[in-house]
Amino acid sequence: MNVARMSHSSKSVNNAWYWTGSVNFVVLCFGCLLFLSMLCMPRTYSEYKIPLVLLVVGMIFIDIFWSRRLNLHLHVFIWLAVFLTYGLVWVFIGSLNGNPGIIDYFRLSVLWAMLYGLFISGSSGKNSINAIVKMIVLAGLLISFYNIAFILKTIGVIPDNFLFNLEMGANIGIHAGYIQLTAHNIGTLAFVAPFMFSLLVFSDDKPILNIKRRTVFLALLITVSTVIFSGRRILWMNILITPMVCYMLCIFVKNRNRTWNKKLLYTTISLLMMGMVLFAYFSIYTEWSADDFVKRFSSLLEEEDRFLQISALHEGFAENPILGTGFGRGVPEVIRSYEKPWVYEMSYNIMLYNVGIIGILIYLGCIGWIYHVGLKLADKYPNERPIMLSLLVGMTNFLLANATNPYFGSYDFMWTLFLPVAYINYMMLNQDNLSKYIPVPRVA
Repeated sequence: MNVARMSHSSKSVNNAWYWTGSVNFVVLCFGCLLFLSMLCMPRTYSEYKIPLVLLVVGMIFIDIFWSRRLNLHLHVFIWLAVFLTYGLVWVFIGSLNGNPGIIDYFRLSVLWAMLYGLFISGSSGKNSINAIVKMIVLAGLLISFYNIAFILKTIGVIPDNFLFNLEMGANIGIHAGYIQLTAHNIGTLAFVAPFMFSLLVFSDDKPILNIKRRTVFLALLITVSTVIFSGRRILWMNILITPMVCYMLCIFVKNRNRTWNKKLLYTTISLLMMGMVLFAYFSIYTEWSADDFVKRFSSLLEEEDRFLQISALHEGFAENPILGTGFGRGVPEVIRSYEKPWVYEMSYNIMLYNVGIIGILIYLGCIGWIYHVGLKLADKYPNERPIMLSLLVGMTNFLLANATNPYFGSYDFMWTLFLPVAYINYMMLNQDNLSKYIPVPRVA
């Protein structure tokens, strides 16, 4: 009798394990496909992404109710609740003021914040985290190959039918001394390139998640070449400041590796040498010159449109400094898009105008929590340190790029903020002895 009960119990446990493992595998496969599409094809092909989102969310819900727990550490759950409340409050203020862009902000700040919370719960396992890191490296290669091929096709080096025409908003301008590329997925490289650079600096002299270091280094060289060819000045600045960001984060890690400074120096010198070779080649065989590069780069800080935006938004902020105007409103003095007059290039200036001092403090508190906890965990767990620090470097660079480009106006780029939180959640649940899952009550 007892043997029969034990056998039945063991069979139930095996069935539960098999079912849970199957669900996790399906979530991982479709989750990687969704994440890769968001990396490589942002702001496009929503008709294909939304069904993937629904499928992944449905599988995550099945896993939640089967295991009767939400795979979120209590501290991460609280962070998500604060971030969601931030969105809800200023969406509500915007709706009270009748702001025209409130639907867009409700979708981004509320609905997608909730979905990303579910994605964090669904990616709390080691296999999921490893797969996500590999997708970032793969995306860097795919984005680079596509955009380099697009440039070569445009200038007639390769035939038109060589490249499949993706609806990426890709446009290219051949100007005196430089090329400017405007494909949507170029923005992804603001995170990907610094992330790969940091992996090489912070990892040991062994494969990174079974990826050879030379492969990561080659992917970094190709990605940085694409950034140079793109003509996007904010991305140029990102590449230049990445070593400094790495060094600054090193300062906050007490138990840091002694070889980091050496690797940081070697990797930086390698990129500089590659840049010098490219510059020399273009100076000899094209009309490009170093003066063109300097003028193009310095003009980032001299554009009158950006100063007009800053001035008008600051004047609007002075009228509602505490709570702001709510999400979804712009200033009538300066309109950048008549289709969406609440969208501006100067992202943090429009944020200050919309949410006021209190909203900015809450937002900065959420960002500061990621750095505080991420660096604390990186210091405590050396094995997880390379990826955690690399994610923080990537997030830092993307936050800087967002200052003059409204990247967070698209759900496809919000992962740059939530991915470090997902890794913090994974580390807390799998490393910290004080881990706390969020229980889900059984449905009667």
